Amino acid sequence: MDAQSLVPTGPPAAQPNLSRVDSDRQLIAKWLLRHQSPHTRSAYVGDIRNFLTFLGDPTLDTITVRDLQEWVSHLSATLAVSSVNRKLASVRSLLSYGQQTGYLQFNVGAALRPRRTPDRLAERILPERDCLNLLSATGDTIQGARNTALLSVLYYTGCRVSEACGLQWRDLRLEDPPTVTIHGKGRCTRHVGLPPVCREALKRIMPKDGDPHDSVFTTRTGRGLSWPDSAGVPSLAAVRARHPCDGLGFKGPSGAGYARARQPGHYQPLCACATGRVVGSCPGGSPAVTKTRRAS
Repeated sequence: MDAQSLVPTGPPAAQPNLSRVDSDRQLIAKWLLRHQSPHTRSAYVGDIRNFLTFLGDPTLDTITVRDLQEWVSHLSATLAVSSVNRKLASVRSLLSYGQQTGYLQFNVGAALRPRRTPDRLAERILPERDCLNLLSATGDTIQGARNTALLSVLYYTGCRVSEACGLQWRDLRLEDPPTVTIHGKGRCTRHVGLPPVCREALKRIMPKDGDPHDSVFTTRTGRGLSWPDSAGVPSLAAVRARHPCDGLGFKGPSGAGYARARQPGHYQPLCACATGRVVGSCPGGSPAVTKTRRAS
């Protein structure tokens, strides 16, 4: 058998349609079901609607690489590279899902790569002094105590605002060693140690006879706080509070330096190994940050 006989001479065979849908609308609905977060679904719906509207509402099987390139060029005229990449990722995810399930014969999104962007995290990090001033400026009211606890959780754990707003009392362990369980994007769970100052802020807003399933951070009416409904917490302050200086240390009950073990949702923790799993203790004696993924 010669090498030429191994080269395919015709178009690739069509895959069987395993999606069990017969329209683009049904495919998009099934694709959205893969994502549990309502914030993610809402963003994806907006991205897909923007893409299809720009192209004049074509069917998914008629979309070409040139269509994607023209849409990206259109977005790049008014949006930052990171925003364009996020929207492009939504469309590429849908097209990939359509091809994987056999609804689409080709995944044209695979031919277009997102542009690399420089890491601008340092520009978003607030100095320690500004973060502590922010924590002390919330006031002595009931709402102020809640805002202090919320900003403390963001500052000392590095969780997303939406993750903090979704916390329930059953996710908190305020006895020694104090720990918070954070349920993040992609069905990932992180267990992060809490410093004494954060634990005390949470104890001040903890109801005496509350339900473990109640939200930790609530509005005046008792409804769980939602993002971006900050209910008195400045949006920029809340977002930036999760990007403090990683080198900050603070005093624990024993007087020894208690280095923060943080794992911001988009970044590796200070002591994380390459797999994102940490066992044991972090440098400085703080509890380990562990990351697990729930079974699908």
